[in-house]
Amino acid sequence: MVRSVVFASVLFGAGAAVVACVSAPDLTTLSEGSEGGLDDAGNPIADSTTSSEAAAPADDAATSTPDPLAAAAACAASCPAAGGACTGATCVFACPGAPRCGSPIKCPPGVACSVTCTGTQSCSGVDCGTASSCHVTCNGDQACGPVKSMAMQTDVTCTGKDACKDVGCGGTTCAVQCADGSCKLPDVKCCATQCTVNGAAGKCM
Repeated sequence: MVRSVVFASVLFGAGAAVVACVSAPDLTTLSEGSEGGLDDAGNPIADSTTSSEAAAPADDAATSTPDPLAAAAACAASCPAAGGACTGATCVFACPGAPRCGSPIKCPPGVACSVTCTGTQSCSGVDCGTASSCHVTCNGDQACGPVKSMAMQTDVTCTGKDACKDVGCGGTTCAVQCADGSCKLPDVKCCATQCTVNGAAGKCM
């Protein structure tokens, strides 16, 4: 706030007397868009805008969910070339016994993957790679051969004699379930951040 003071002098004969001391009107201008002002006592009036109104809107991106259409498109772009078929956004490999899947299965990166090997030696190996998630079912004698995964989330289920000959997984989470005789525990290398074998903490060897 700026105030100016004006002094006036009037000559009366040989002497001078001060006859006025006047405060000029308030020269403060309101900023553009401001709703404030001064009350009768000259004090500023607070802006009526509340803190909730002034707060910035929340970042919607932080709570966004994956786009199912984009995930399905990503699957369609990479899964068929790897030898699988898309079911929604999941790349599916199904090997129902003889003739077995002779070449090792390799899941495309960044896509949810599901592999089912049913029957004796139905798969010669499964590599989940860096799939977003990988679900592997090995059901039969020597059904899967070696199973490797660096997917963010992996689960492996083994049923049948030596169904999973060698299992190694990293990533964020990995859960391996071995029925009697289907896995040799020393052959299961569970190196994910959170890793279990038959419900107990796995070992990274």
